[in-house]
Amino acid sequence: MIMKYSNNRAGLLMYRTSDAGLQVLLALPGRPDKLGTNRWEIPKGKVEVGENIFEGAVREFQEETGIKAGSDLFKYMGSAPHNKKDTTHIWTFEGSWSPSDGHSSNTLVQEWPPNSGKMKEFMEVIEIKWFDIDDAENKIIPKQRVFLQRLKDNENLSIVINEDEPFQDAVKKKHSKMKMRLVGLGGNKKREKGHTKPSFKRSKSAPPGYGGT
Repeated sequence: MIMKYSNNRAGLLMYRTSDAGLQVLLALPGRPDKLGTNRWEIPKGKVEVGENIFEGAVREFQEETGIKAGSDLFKYMGSAPHNKKDTTHIWTFEGSWSPSDGHSSNTLVQEWPPNSGKMKEFMEVIEIKWFDIDDAENKIIPKQRVFLQRLKDNENLSIVINEDEPFQDAVKKKHSKMKMRLVGLGGNKKREKGHTKPSFKRSKSAPPGYGGT
């Protein structure tokens, strides 16, 4: 069966606080066109048509890292453009992982070299690694850097849930046993170099409990 994908991409940014300070877990893609660039990414991927966006984020994270995303709190860090058509959504959560735990990843089949007619199998992610937050900003692909900045700036925020967003609604209803909570985005929106920048002050015109993205 051929899988159909939406225009949404989603993933999870796992973080921890060590003696060295705030650290994040990033992934090194295994796609042949990305090998050798040393550009790390947040574990993420395409959301299937009909799939809940948050659940797609959890699925992609676990497929690419082999880590079960168990947490009491997932913070929604908003969205940013992936390309002209697709949008990336990221949640953060606090977790633990060490190299001794190992790493596993799903694979993809791609024609390589281009126009050769030869199909080869590659790992989606060949390595995962903890980075200090400042080092991560230098290593991560530029279009995902905004999520690191949001994590640094917005760790102690009021919880605002947008009832109109299906992926946030699904988190509350379908995962109630895990007691998940969301940090939503404020009613105001600010544009910054093409990104949707979180604004955590609810606008006066927004109804109670509203947090638009």
